[in-house]
Amino acid sequence: MKTQTRAGLFIGMGLTLTAMCAEVGWNGTGSWFDPTAWPGGALPATNDVVNISAGSRVTFAGAPDAVSQVERVNLAVTGDETPATMDISSGQFKLTNFNLATASNAVGRVVQSGGDLAIGKSSWSLWLALGSAAGGKGTYELSGGNLSVSGNINVGQNGEGELLQTGGALTASGWLVVGYGAGVTGRYEVSAGTAQIGAGLIVGEHGVGHAVIRDAGTNTMNRLGINGVSELELQPGGTLILAYAEKQANGPGDDGRLTLDGGTVVYRGDVALQSNFISNTLDHVYVKDRGVTISVPENTVAVSQKPLEAHPDATAGDVTKIGGGTLSLQGANTFKGKLKVQ
Repeated sequence: MKTQTRAGLFIGMGLTLTAMCAEVGWNGTGSWFDPTAWPGGALPATNDVVNISAGSRVTFAGAPDAVSQVERVNLAVTGDETPATMDISSGQFKLTNFNLATASNAVGRVVQSGGDLAIGKSSWSLWLALGSAAGGKGTYELSGGNLSVSGNINVGQNGEGELLQTGGALTASGWLVVGYGAGVTGRYEVSAGTAQIGAGLIVGEHGVGHAVIRDAGTNTMNRLGINGVSELELQPGGTLILAYAEKQANGPGDDGRLTLDGGTVVYRGDVALQSNFISNTLDHVYVKDRGVTISVPENTVAVSQKPLEAHPDATAGDVTKIGGGTLSLQGANTFKGKLKVQ
């Protein structure tokens, strides 16, 4: 059963209707593009807010040039732990906000294998929120298509959040925050596809974040911040492209970890030069057995007084520098392998 409520605003002396806001409730299974699946037999309008209840499954599979635009989607607005799922495979979807799990014990899941999803307008205050409410859990699985956010992505807003990328293209003009809310956990994993994060990646803002870049995953950003209870792992095949990395100082703890266990870290030279490529404010920069390749295509950058440490479990781990620029290792490094220059 689908339900719909509408609220109008009247101003002036003439009772003229100047604005119409609609909230459309979805409870069931069906196609977003099927008018008969919606209240009143019509697709939601541009200013509508769509509320999708627990246990529902919505399929967004339109023609390549099919466009649907709404103001906001709240996925999993009731909290009985039965997932509300949205499958996106084709077509174009535009909205200002997308919130997953907006009630305690709610579970919201998006599976995008194709199509184009564009969220936000021009303000960084507009976002994709995974785990919007305390006690909820939101998961976004991206395997194909394009996910574009004009603003921030919070993975673990007030509840638990996961962003799992196995393909496709992710872009955000603001921040990708993994573990935003105090006491919450966020997880971000990319194993294929590309991620372009305009401002940067924060692994643990007020909560606990865990990020993994591996296999054929590539993540490009300006700044990487890791708080004292969180970790980013770079594993074989993964590529991390950035201007600089430092501690996320407003988070808790003093055991944050940038763990290098394969893959390549690339200094991003197309933004303002940051001489402290990897800052001494980070709690730990660990090198594990599979080592790391550090690419400096140009300029001179430093691992500033921060040693590249041997991970407590490491018995090996080479550090290989490539590229025409200069890398200055200024700390008392303790990694187990060799330092190589190619």
